[in-house]
Amino acid sequence: MTYNYTEIDLQVFTQAVAAAGWTKSVNVNSDGTIEWYGEDGYPTEEQILQQIEVLVPGWKAEQEAKEVITYQGQEE
Repeated sequence: MTYNYTEIDLQVFTQAVAAAGWTKSVNVNSDGTIEWYGEDGYPTEEQILQQIEVLVPGWKAEQEAKEVITYQGQEE
């Protein structure tokens, strides 16, 4: 599953990325994906999600529920 990071406050996202060990440039694209500007050594999505969960408990579950609802809506 790819998470839509436009659904989280940019300050929370930035804090989560920094807490996961990344101090260089990162961008959240308009489609919700992350762009690391060609750098390597950036945190994994799981590391970012762990930090977001510390800052915003339940955010990951909320995003997964939205994904299920979207998928179910597409089946019809």
